[in-house]
Amino acid sequence: MKKNNNEIIQRLESHYVSDDCCQIMLPFTEKTTILSDNGIMFHRDDNVIINEYIKDERRKKFPYHNIPTHLYKIPFIGKVGYTNQILEYEKPIIRVFEGYAIESFAVKDNSNALLVHKTLYPIEEKTIISLARSLKRDTDEYITREELIKLLEPNKDEEIFYITSDGQLYTKMPIPEEIIILSFLKENMQKKIKEIKKYIINNDDSLGDYLEQNAMLSFMQECSDKVDFKALNFNVDLCGGNILLVVRIKGENITIKGYTITFKASNKYYVDEYNIPITKYTLEQLKFGVSKIEKTKEPKISLGINPGVTKQDIKKAKQMIKTLKSK
Repeated sequence: MKKNNNEIIQRLESHYVSDDCCQIMLPFTEKTTILSDNGIMFHRDDNVIINEYIKDERRKKFPYHNIPTHLYKIPFIGKVGYTNQILEYEKPIIRVFEGYAIESFAVKDNSNALLVHKTLYPIEEKTIISLARSLKRDTDEYITREELIKLLEPNKDEEIFYITSDGQLYTKMPIPEEIIILSFLKENMQKKIKEIKKYIINNDDSLGDYLEQNAMLSFMQECSDKVDFKALNFNVDLCGGNILLVVRIKGENITIKGYTITFKASNKYYVDEYNIPITKYTLEQLKFGVSKIEKTKEPKISLGINPGVTKQDIKKAKQMIKTLKSK
């Protein structure tokens, strides 16, 4: 197996490895979501923190289980958070944060384990497929509202999560109703007209005087009140400059597709679809033919930036490592 540029392969030491699972440490930022086939493992968003690790009794088999999260200071970057997570063998987990989607996958190798981190997104431009073209629409590049909803809604017996590429998590489809979109556009246009009128009042502007004297602004205001916005064309990005990642979980299977969605007009949406494949690796793939396998490093936890951690906590974790290594 040739190592790809979007893959990092590491060897986990035996004290982080058990028969059915291993413990890994993953970086997180202000907005981060980690998913497995069991759903949400970890989520951080402003004041909301979910961490299923602290409920998992298997964590007690591993060092540093008493320090589930910690901060680490990286030169020229700043403080980065790290969270412990339990990773079952041959089952991928997906981490989304700051414009990235990363797959982590572990395979047991005797008393050790091999761990892969693969960048799923950003992805190469060639993997982008125009959904309109994939639907073989030769005369119309748009899809309808009904088709859009059908594309994003959950199928039978599956769990679905919507995550923007910056890490924002939604448990319901984050596409607003058309009436909300059109109302926003109308209110925004009226706001702009008021801002122009305010500018004219406060500034000596010949163009503004001309528009005001010829009742152009009043006409614009009247038109914005009466115009049928459903008949107008727009170019509104409904994903806020992000990619909407749709994660579907059915049994032990996880699939991901990414979408950019643009509102063009009433019942007209332009959609790009990103195919984001998840890889299930074998031990042979990881162990043979790879020129470099990195060794995982023990965490360096500073008490100065981790006020909730004590010297006794760190001492306990290090002592557990010694005990496990001596077995």
